[in-house]
Amino acid sequence: VIISTIMKRIASGKINIAEISKRMSDEMKNPELITKDIKDSPISDSAKLTELLKRVYLYLFNKLVQKYGEGLTKEQEYIRMLADATISICAMDSVCGRALNSIDILGNERAKIQVDMANAFVFETFEKTFADLRLLAASSSSNDELEKDIKILDMLYRSPKANIIALKRSIAQYFVDKEDYRL
Repeated sequence: VIISTIMKRIASGKINIAEISKRMSDEMKNPELITKDIKDSPISDSAKLTELLKRVYLYLFNKLVQKYGEGLTKEQEYIRMLADATISICAMDSVCGRALNSIDILGNERAKIQVDMANAFVFETFEKTFADLRLLAASSSSNDELEKDIKILDMLYRSPKANIIALKRSIAQYFVDKEDYRL
């Protein structure tokens, strides 16, 4: 449903895939442009990873649309991978937004647990989703295309700047100390 809705919007002109491709081409020349407008905050690394993952997704989605056209809706394995990535990216985006909202309302110190939980989720989801999209690139590319695709994906990859295990332990300890699972 997700991918067919996007395909219908492309076909109707509501989504201008040519414009998106042009903008992405410019960004690929300098990937730092993708994240330059993200303000420094306790959640900025997560927001940057989310933006980079969106570009990987758009790059591969555009490639598949160009390759298969409307026939993409019949490529069920690719559709599933795109749909899973869509859900993950939307969740990452939402979590970052909620953490920023908590910071605005509570301040950095009082929103620390929300920020830690958001960062842990985004860092882990980024790694998994990026790996899934790398598999999608490998599965949908010819040998000649794959080398180019992997170069582009590598250019957009950033390793999360945190010890995810330590972050999760800190989160768990917060709830143990509180003796309640609610924030």
